[in-house]
Amino acid sequence: MKLFICFLLFVFSTNLKSQKGDACDQMVYIAYQMYKQKDTENMYYNWKRAFVDCPGHDKKIYIVGAKIFQNKIKEAESENLKNKYIDSLMLMYDQRIKYFQSDENYIFGRKGVDLLKYGDLNEAFDLLEKSILSQVNKSEPHVLLAYFEAVVLLYSKKSKKINDILEAYNRVVEIFEYNLDGKKASVYQKYYNKVESKFAPFATCETLVDMYSEKIDSYLNDTLWLTRAENILRKKNCDNTNIYFKISEKLYELNPSERSANAMANMLAKKKKYSKAVKFYLEAIKMNSSSTSIHEYYYGVSLCYYSMRDFRSAIKYANYAINKKPNWGTPYILLGDVFIESVDDCAKNSFEVSLMYCGAVQYYLKSKEKDGSSSNKKIADRKIKSYESYFPSSDKITKEGYSIGDKYSLGCFLSDNIIIANNVSSLQRFR
Repeated sequence: MKLFICFLLFVFSTNLKSQKGDACDQMVYIAYQMYKQKDTENMYYNWKRAFVDCPGHDKKIYIVGAKIFQNKIKEAESENLKNKYIDSLMLMYDQRIKYFQSDENYIFGRKGVDLLKYGDLNEAFDLLEKSILSQVNKSEPHVLLAYFEAVVLLYSKKSKKINDILEAYNRVVEIFEYNLDGKKASVYQKYYNKVESKFAPFATCETLVDMYSEKIDSYLNDTLWLTRAENILRKKNCDNTNIYFKISEKLYELNPSERSANAMANMLAKKKKYSKAVKFYLEAIKMNSSSTSIHEYYYGVSLCYYSMRDFRSAIKYANYAINKKPNWGTPYILLGDVFIESVDDCAKNSFEVSLMYCGAVQYYLKSKEKDGSSSNKKIADRKIKSYESYFPSSDKITKEGYSIGDKYSLGCFLSDNIIIANNVSSLQRFR
């Protein structure tokens, strides 16, 4: 009999739990749908029922709760009310961590972002750093930005040093660059640009060179530090400095790798030791033929050959770079420049001289077509404007027995057919 009563109690309690679970599912569903529809008027009532009656039932309770209190903070009419809403927002994060511990490091990031806005700076920094160190490449872009902002703010309060800013910058940049090839590339790029803007005041060559010169003796055998230092100096166009050369050489000595070979190549190219630079670029390519930077290495080889006036090889490697990244405009600019620099080698008369300028502008136009970035467009437009005046006149074209739009082959090492044109408009028309 006792066993039967226990069985009935078990069935009854299980049934109650099931009924409560169904009710919780319904409350959470209604609140979440209102959240998605931005129905803030009715969302709070339905959410509150789910929050009070169904703690830990579904993480959506805390997702919606966080959104509710973020909105209430913005709309608060008094500082006292605002502070109460901030406390409630922090409670949402803490409750989610309590019931969904697997989300902990992810939520640390989100909580840190809001703490940076409304709470304690040091606590915000600690949470953001914990999140990034654990999430690494899964870190959200706004969390990466908030982390870097926290470091900069702590620096302004003399709680961090310039080296901390550089380390934080390197840390977030590595994560941003990893995600620039992913599905959310445009979002990561947007926040990456914001980090670059925040970093700009600290990124002068003078500041960087002084800082790295002071620190290098302490980090001579630290490949991670050397790699990050080389990366920043190169990105900020400080790669023609003695400290950059010293870092590159030491990095290659300690760890011959694709990146250190590329650093050596960049250094030697800056020193105009082009033949040696080519060897290191090719070594970088050989070390990792599937590298996402391989187009840059091929372009580096092309630029070295161009500087040595080996135009045939320059063309070959520029085309390799294009094959690896067709929408990159820089190699097309170089191919146009090859036409300009090859005039004395390839043109047999004044008419062919003028056509070589047509050939160069063809590539500058193609560069704009392939790469819409403002920096590339600016370079291409400047070159087009400079060389259009050297195009053959209509009379000259007719006198030579040709018409505008005809193709002309120069031979030489320039295998392209040049479109005969008297101005850029006619060149564009017949491309």
